[in-house]
Amino acid sequence: MVKNAPLRHQKGEFNRQQEANVVAETFLSDAWFDAVEKLRAEIGDIEAPAAMKDLKLNLVVTGGPDGDKEIHLDAGNFAKGLVDGAPTKLTVPYDTAKGMF
Repeated sequence: MVKNAPLRHQKGEFNRQQEANVVAETFLSDAWFDAVEKLRAEIGDIEAPAAMKDLKLNLVVTGGPDGDKEIHLDAGNFAKGLVDGAPTKLTVPYDTAKGMF
């Protein structure tokens, strides 16, 4: 996403206020995941780019404010916990994960 670019509010897209609600929460906290789920419910399904459709990646994020977190990326979506069938498990420090995602 390009910073300060206008965003339309319609199915499959989000607006600046929705983005701010997610960003306001501590990355990977329960409140952050709750905000992400609320955003998903508001905008509906977004088709993942072709390069990400089959991507499954497990991540262990270490040293975060709430301790270490196990999460996964599946077809462009973050979720808590690890997912079966992911060919890669990546361990990264919290600040690196936050900068990447």
